[in-house]
Amino acid sequence: MLRRPVPSVSTIALACDCQPGSVLPDEERPRTIFLICPGFGRLPADWSGVLCNCARRYRRAAGTQWHRHCTDIDHGPNLATCQDANEQRQADAAIAACSKALESATLSAEDRAKALTARGVGYSAKGDSDRAYADFDAVVKLTPKDAKAYGNRGNAAEARGDNDSAIADLSRAIGLAPDLAPAYFARGLALDQRGAHDTAMRDFSKAIELKPDYAEAYRERGIAATSTGQYDAGLQDLNQALQLSPDDPLAFDGRGNAYLGQQRYEKAIADFDQAIKLAPDFARAFNNRASAYGLKGDLKHAIADFRAANKIDPQDPNVLDSLCFYLALTGRADEAMPFCERAVKELPNMAFVYDSRAYAHLRLGEFQAAADDWSKALRIAPNRADLHFSRGYAEERMGDITDASRDYRDARAVDPGIDAAMQRNGIIPGSKSISPKW
Repeated sequence: MLRRPVPSVSTIALACDCQPGSVLPDEERPRTIFLICPGFGRLPADWSGVLCNCARRYRRAAGTQWHRHCTDIDHGPNLATCQDANEQRQADAAIAACSKALESATLSAEDRAKALTARGVGYSAKGDSDRAYADFDAVVKLTPKDAKAYGNRGNAAEARGDNDSAIADLSRAIGLAPDLAPAYFARGLALDQRGAHDTAMRDFSKAIELKPDYAEAYRERGIAATSTGQYDAGLQDLNQALQLSPDDPLAFDGRGNAYLGQQRYEKAIADFDQAIKLAPDFARAFNNRASAYGLKGDLKHAIADFRAANKIDPQDPNVLDSLCFYLALTGRADEAMPFCERAVKELPNMAFVYDSRAYAHLRLGEFQAAADDWSKALRIAPNRADLHFSRGYAEERMGDITDASRDYRDARAVDPGIDAAMQRNGIIPGSKSISPKW
């Protein structure tokens, strides 16, 4: 495939000291021009490898332009296949063809950037963010004024969990191309990951201003609004996202969370159902539906969904913690304990995992272990009334009335309604049995 204008055959032939031969008949090519070149003999010149070989051997004489043309002949098919596979979202084919094209030391900087970009996209599609980042980083070095190069590297950084680098790259992309809607969208995602929901929403709004039919931006702005308790605004954006993209499981999951925030559990469950129907391996949707069932008091379905989420993603610490708590709540503390241990191992600096494990110890009658875990939780979150109250109950069951009274007092000082709230988990001062009321 010719990508650049090239010198005529006669020009390159003269530069390489070749002499035109006769016009000879040929069954397949009735009029074929032959060249007689030193070291090569008589060869056809209409699409002749001899000219490229000549250009390589006598580069100065042949001229750089022809040498680049030979590079296109040699590597053009691989580069074209690489780009075509990328456009068709065939990640493995793109990676293979682009890697082949990149083997050439003579590939131009422009074409090398194209191949690296396409291969980086392929790696991103396969979830290999480290290799994707390396390729996009190389593109930035080749094209330091290309906004999309910074955008791609920023996206890869965000996928690696490096939100600071992502924000820096995406801000540079916006600086180079202020009308680049995907850069605002991607920076919004990185900001949202950092918990800067309001700033993220401003970036999503800018992306929508630049691209009014940007379904993903409506979706993410709605999710960010829901995260800040703005459920009505979140629903408005998520409804718009689903109008623009009716088969988006992420949008159904997001809207389900907005309904969950409004305590509209049936609507939430219906949306999580749809998200799971569209994406059967969507662990987060199972987890969220389980939470909706739990809040509704349907512990059987909640545990079934937590188990489904755990089967899809066995390492998710939030699901491990939920199984720890809900199994203990339903009297299966022995079964709960392995999930509790794994949750604590994954999130050793989070109070809620110690709280759940403490409750499992409590249900097993291991009062000292329960009190120890609630003490660990209180070192992380010293002002949580439920932790003081729970530890007080464990201390009471061990006969330590002085410490129990102090913890009950501290809990009630923070939350005067704590007694009624803790009855739901069956923690009632003076009671010798634990009977949750869900």
